[in-house]
Amino acid sequence: YFNDASGLQILHCITKQCTGGENFLIDGFQVAKKIKEEHPEVFKRLTTTLVPAEYIEESRHHKYMAPIIKLHPLTNEIEQIRFNMYDRAPLNTLPKEKIRQFYSDLKIIAKELEDPQNRITFNLEPGTVMVFDNYRILHGRNAFSGKRTMTGCYVQRTEFLSALRTNGFIE
Repeated sequence: YFNDASGLQILHCITKQCTGGENFLIDGFQVAKKIKEEHPEVFKRLTTTLVPAEYIEESRHHKYMAPIIKLHPLTNEIEQIRFNMYDRAPLNTLPKEKIRQFYSDLKIIAKELEDPQNRITFNLEPGTVMVFDNYRILHGRNAFSGKRTMTGCYVQRTEFLSALRTNGFIE
C-alpha cells in the first residue's frame, strides 16, 4: 500500500516468552516463475491487473494500486511481488465481468504461496536479526500465545542498490 515499498526489511527479536509464532519466508519470485510456466495466462493478468490496497489507522491513510507481480519495463524480468491479503481495498479497478477471473487467479497464486514446500519456517530467537529483500521475499508468522517483542526497520530499495553498486557487488 506504499507507493515505494521498502526494499529491505529488518526484523530483530528482542524477547520471546511465547509458544507458537514461528516465522516463515517465501520466495515470491520462484512462485511467480512457477505460475508463469504452469499458468501463463494467469501470470499475464497478475502482471497487468492493478490491485488496490489500503491501510488506515489513526492519523494514517495509505492507498496505492499496483499489480501483484511487477515486471521490469525493459527486461520483463520479475521485479517485485506484492501480496498482502490483509490490506486489500475495494476492487474498483476491474469491470464487473472480469472480477470472477481475478479471484480465480488470486486463488492460484495464494495456493502456491500457502504450499509448505514453498516456505522456510523457523523460530526467531532473542538476539536474532533477520534481513530480507522485501521485493522478493514474502514473510509472516504463525499465531502465538504469550509475549514476544520485535523491532524492525525498513531500507528503501534505492539505498540498498546504491550500497551494492558503490561496493562493487552489482553494476
